[in-house]
Amino acid sequence: MAKVHSIDLPIENRRRKPRKKIIKGLAFIIYSIIAVVFFIFILSFSFIIYMSVIVDPRYVVQEIKIDGLKYYSDVEIRKVLEKYMNQRMGSINENDIKNELLHFPYIGDCSVEKIREENRIIIKVQELPPFATLFVDDQLFLISHTGKILKRIPNVKEAVGPLITGVFPESNIEPGAYIVDDSLWTALEFWYEYNQVPKSKNIRISEIVIISPENLKVFFDEIPCETRWKKENLKRQLQNFSIALNKVDLTHLQYCEYIDMRFNDDIIYK
Repeated sequence: MAKVHSIDLPIENRRRKPRKKIIKGLAFIIYSIIAVVFFIFILSFSFIIYMSVIVDPRYVVQEIKIDGLKYYSDVEIRKVLEKYMNQRMGSINENDIKNELLHFPYIGDCSVEKIREENRIIIKVQELPPFATLFVDDQLFLISHTGKILKRIPNVKEAVGPLITGVFPESNIEPGAYIVDDSLWTALEFWYEYNQVPKSKNIRISEIVIISPENLKVFFDEIPCETRWKKENLKRQLQNFSIALNKVDLTHLQYCEYIDMRFNDDIIYK
């Protein structure tokens, strides 16, 4: 009958496994210590940056400079920006300031720059220039060439361009809204074309009265009567008007009720 003999491993081979476990354990401990030290370093570095940039009392907003305003006062804008005064530079986000300023209908775009060494913020504004002044519901508004309501003004002294009257909007008018009205577009088109035509005399339009989407009455400071216009062939009417200024002194017409430009190349006086 065959016999089975068991073979015992040498004692040295038996001892190698515990040694490998010990080495792996030590390596894990060393890597863990390195990771903790690295984490503490990053945390400390972040804290130092936070203290130096955000909490550093040397960098506090002491001045806000606004550049680019030509047609509008900075009073309203400064009221909004007042809360940023004496705040730490690091706690202020430039985009927050920009978004607040873009809520003003007359600001098309702006840029914000923080200058920490000078403790000031510089804002460069790109404003939407007013094209004319709209009088509706006993209120005065500056409007753009696209019919956007830019700003409500308290009196006619702040008006820009001619006063446009005779608009009857379907809803309340507020700054930032657009007026979609054919008759207003006729008035704005007249004012635009009037500025394109060369004239020998500089006469000022005081008021554009909208009679209908097709007809206007225009009053000039220097002409003692109203003038009448139609939307069709408006540019041609203005060219004829310019020619008439060269040939006739319209500023000294006597006993004239109106000048009618609506009959092609004929100018009617009454």
